[in-house]
Amino acid sequence: MRRPSDQPGAFSRARLSLYVLCLITFSFGMIHGSAAVTGPLLRTLTSAQQAHGLPHEEAERAYPVHLARAIVHYYDSETGLLFVGDSTGSVFVDMRGQKPIKMAPGDIVTVDGVSSGGDVAPIISRPHVLVIGKGTLPPHRS
Repeated sequence: MRRPSDQPGAFSRARLSLYVLCLITFSFGMIHGSAAVTGPLLRTLTSAQQAHGLPHEEAERAYPVHLARAIVHYYDSETGLLFVGDSTGSVFVDMRGQKPIKMAPGDIVTVDGVSSGGDVAPIISRPHVLVIGKGTLPPHRS
């Protein structure tokens, strides 16, 4: 008497079925896994005011931040201190531990990172900063 595994192609069909099942399970986990692990998806913050204006507890939730066109106000590559601003306000970007970037006050940058509570006020942590142009500092306000 032949067992099902003795039939030609039976093992390969079973193996294929197992691979398909694993692929579906893995794909479902990749699509839905982050929401299951970290809770509901958080909105992306797109202005300095949105990032800086969060209450401390909310900022600690690590909202994604994307500043498309920010102006460098201050940057110290040795200490990793970076302040950028847009038309809504300014925010500190924690560049400590990051590879220094050649940029200067007035440069236009994009900033991608996550919100963090900071020591004094909400900040942008784990940043990726890209210089996209040269600009000028905004006029000094009295």
